[in-house]
Amino acid sequence: DTSDCEDDGDLCNGIPVCDTSDANPVRWVCAVDPTSVVQCDHSEDSECRRSRCIPKTGICALTDEPNGVPCAPEDACTAAAECRAGDCAHTPRDCDDGHSCTADTCDTDTGECVSVVFRGCLVDGRCVPAQAVHATNTCLQCRPSEDAETWSLRPDTICDDADPCTTDRCTRQSSCAHTPNDAPCDDGDECTEEDHCAGGSCRPG
Repeated sequence: DTSDCEDDGDLCNGIPVCDTSDANPVRWVCAVDPTSVVQCDHSEDSECRRSRCIPKTGICALTDEPNGVPCAPEDACTAAAECRAGDCAHTPRDCDDGHSCTADTCDTDTGECVSVVFRGCLVDGRCVPAQAVHATNTCLQCRPSEDAETWSLRPDTICDDADPCTTDRCTRQSSCAHTPNDAPCDDGDECTEEDHCAGGSCRPG
């Protein structure tokens, strides 16, 4: 008799019935009617919500996965992805390099951080205002239009020493270089002609 079969109280597990298929009543047993087992439709499932049968009602309903269950990352820049309140929450990778002069982003294809200088220069790990001059070498200047990631040379004209017998130029090694040349010059003596530079000074011709 089916009434003799114990029910576990879980309406999702199906209804126990007496299996009388055997000719010998001694071998009759209680078994769950397979057609009464609740089968939930999972077509609307997501990573963080699944259709489950509620034991007390025997009705299927979408229920949240526990918080902290891993889910799929949004892209290569996702540092962590886990279920929270039924949704997949993504924690983006922190690409902040700590420099106020750079715009920091993450490449969604590779997951690599990309920093672009957008204000002034970034030299030796330090932000430098545009047009700022190097503290110890006045030939070096932050010139973003030329290179925003290193010092740029200033125009040679800032090294002009007013001496026609030297070629003046900016260098990276020292503020200015004054190299003797052999350019024509005027030694100030009307009695000399074809004056020229030699050894850094003007010599009569």
